[in-house]
Amino acid sequence: MKEILGKCRFNVLISVFLVLVLLAVPVSAGAVWDTKEIPYENASVVGGEISGDYIVFLAAKGMNLTDNRIVLYNVETGKKSIIGTPSSGMSVTGEDVSGDYAVWVETPLPDFEEVETETKPNVIYLMNIPENSVKALSFPGTAEWPKISGETILWSNSSETSMDAELNIYDIKTGESKKVFSTNGDDSGIIYDGENILYDNMTSLRIHNVKSGLDTAIFDYEHGNESASGVDSFAMAGDYVVYVKRTVVFEGDDRGTYYEAYLYTISTGKSQLLNPETGAFADSLTKQEKESSINSPFTDGKTVGWGYLKKDYNSEIIMLYPETQKTSKIDVSGSVSNIRIDGNQMIWTVSHFPSFDETLYYSKESAKTEETPASPGFSAIVAFTGLTVSLFVIRKIRK
Repeated sequence: MKEILGKCRFNVLISVFLVLVLLAVPVSAGAVWDTKEIPYENASVVGGEISGDYIVFLAAKGMNLTDNRIVLYNVETGKKSIIGTPSSGMSVTGEDVSGDYAVWVETPLPDFEEVETETKPNVIYLMNIPENSVKALSFPGTAEWPKISGETILWSNSSETSMDAELNIYDIKTGESKKVFSTNGDDSGIIYDGENILYDNMTSLRIHNVKSGLDTAIFDYEHGNESASGVDSFAMAGDYVVYVKRTVVFEGDDRGTYYEAYLYTISTGKSQLLNPETGAFADSLTKQEKESSINSPFTDGKTVGWGYLKKDYNSEIIMLYPETQKTSKIDVSGSVSNIRIDGNQMIWTVSHFPSFDETLYYSKESAKTEETPASPGFSAIVAFTGLTVSLFVIRKIRK
């Protein structure tokens, strides 16, 4: 009987000890993002880019492209200013920003007349933001879709007779351009980070290293009688490429459109499947998970993510930190798109069904995800309660 009592007392004390250990385990506080609207009256914001203290975005008023404006927003001061206004018969688009520089392109309005009329050539503009100076860059042909990284600009020269586009890199310091390569894909969606060019040539998603000239296929399109797969959208920064694969099944019980998010690591050349609803690495997805509506993949080389659109027309911004494999999310009221991230700050646009007008939002992480110990006072109270219960149980056993 003494042996039984001894075991009971031992088990109770062990239980109390485990409670104390659990109370001492750090608790995740979670990241806190402070979000605010960047209002722009009587216009819809069609995307934007962020770098440091600067946000550059395109404001559009209805279908009249002559009303397009390129707007600069200073995060530190909250000041907005129009930096790009089209001349007569022209429109502006293709905004980008990196460090102290912003770029955009002025293009002729679409000519729907049967008889072709003479139009002005495209003009790419470069702005030195601190100096508040803008200059037109003299590029030949149909120069368009500038992408800036540091002090270099990637620009394309599209063929008038085919889908081919010649990609060139302009050095701001030297004022010289050099041809990189040609592609027959959509040059408007190309990503450039100074070292690599990520592009879709309509048969595969590829990455081109500027220095070595090495061109690598990340994902090859798949075409069959029953289904076809391609890339819906993509982003790149640092060592990471995040892309959304779209698969359309034409026949059978699984007929429909499915989406899958992948993380491609440039240094290893490997792609990893991600869960669209959580951001975690996954070995496979259920049919329901593949039916998730995801868009606007983004990365800054440390964080990757995308927008997850829920059935109630609200959204979540899903984030994964590949080095730690931790995930987090931001709840968004409305349909989110055009997500960009730069360290501890982000921008995105939101529309509310049934309207297609979009509003720009800025968000900054105000508290890093950290582990904090449980309250000492609370731990002491629970510990005292646990010891009291233990003694009571032991006394009961003795009786």
